[in-house]
This record gives sequence, structure tokens and C-alpha cells, in this order.
Amino acid sequence: MADKNSATTAAAAAATLNSLLAFGFDETSARAAVEAIGDKSDVSLATSWLLDHGEPDRGGAIQFVHCPHLDAPGVARLAPSEALAMGAPCLVCNSTKENWICLFCARQFCSRYVGKHCVSHWEETKAASPSEGHHLAISEGDLSVWCHECEAYVNNAEVQPHVVRLQTLKFGSGSAGDATAATFGSAANASGETDKARGKQKMPALAEGEEPQPQPQKVRPITQPLQ
Repeated sequence: MADKNSATTAAAAAATLNSLLAFGFDETSARAAVEAIGDKSDVSLATSWLLDHGEPDRGGAIQFVHCPHLDAPGVARLAPSEALAMGAPCLVCNSTKENWICLFCARQFCSRYVGKHCVSHWEETKAASPSEGHHLAISEGDLSVWCHECEAYVNNAEVQPHVVRLQTLKFGSGSAGDATAATFGSAANASGETDKARGKQKMPALAEGEEPQPQPQKVRPITQPLQ
């Protein structure tokens, strides 16, 4: 029986791998995705894993939406942003991988790639009170906010304090975005000063009938901070 189950799982994994390769994903990354997910036959889950781990979206850019469920009457109130903390294990299975924080109760649960306890938490709270299901969670990995009801990443103004809170906890008082902006701003300013200085340089005198030659340009590389 065990051998039959193993053969079934291997066949499902191979089929999913072939689908991912057909979508254009790199084989090494595709194999890692199949290895990571619980249900080896779930191509959609494997695709989501790849996107969440930095692979380019082969079907277009990821869309952020405004979640209408926060505006619905009787909806549960979000937890205060200062209630959020990072690093705690999943409340159900104690996993510390791929965890998400519920934005309504600030509890931490593992992702659908581990034990699906964040999804289960939403389902259980919705079953207890349909209008007060805990449908919003924020990833400890990339600080994106997911709505289980919308099945999409959301960017409502109400969740921004929670994102900023985790940015501070993860990166310090200055957010990664500020650091990136500062880096590009400094580089741009330096480039501008170089251009001004170059414009003031005197061109060498030309002999009669000689065509001016283009001057070599030095390119100042722009480096982004590692995150």
C-alpha cells in the first residue's frame, strides 16, 4: 500500500513539474516548488510558491486590489498595529517557516505551503461569524497583505500602519524602501553633479576641417542595498 501511495505521489509530482516547465519556470526552481508543497498535484499552489519566492510572474504582473470587505458593515476591527510581533511559531503546529500574522487578532499561523493553518484560521472564524471572519493576514517574509475573501494582495490604507510596523521590526527604524530611495537619490545626485562638471569642461581645439569626436562617458553604477 505504501509503495502504491509513493508511486501516486511521484506521478503527481512529475505531472506538476512538467506543467511548471511548460509555463516557463526554471527547472531548479520548479523542482524546489514541488518539493515544498504538501499536495504534489496542486499546480496552482506550486505556482504561487514560485511567485512568493521571487520568480517572475509568467502570466503578468501581480495585481494589488482594494479590499471591499473592510468597508462592509459589522466587519471585525483590525488589531492595533503595535500588537503585531515577528518570529513567533505557528499557534497550531509550532512551525517557524512561511508564517503569516492575522491582522485581526495578531496571532501567527503557518502558510498554505506548510500546514495551511492561516487558511484554516480564516475558515474557522468565518464559520463562527460570517461577517467577522479573519480574512486579512500579512506575510512575515515579504510583508505583503493577503485577503482570503478577495483571493488577492491588497493595499487598503487601513493596513498600511501594520505594514510599517513590520518594516520597522524587520529592517529597523528606516524602511527598506527609504534605504532604496536614498541609494538611488544619492546616485542620481552624483550623476547630475558629474554631468554639470562635464558640461563645463573645455573641448580641445579642432584643426580646420576636423570633425569633433564623441567623448567617452563614464557610467556610475547604481547598487541596491541587500534586503
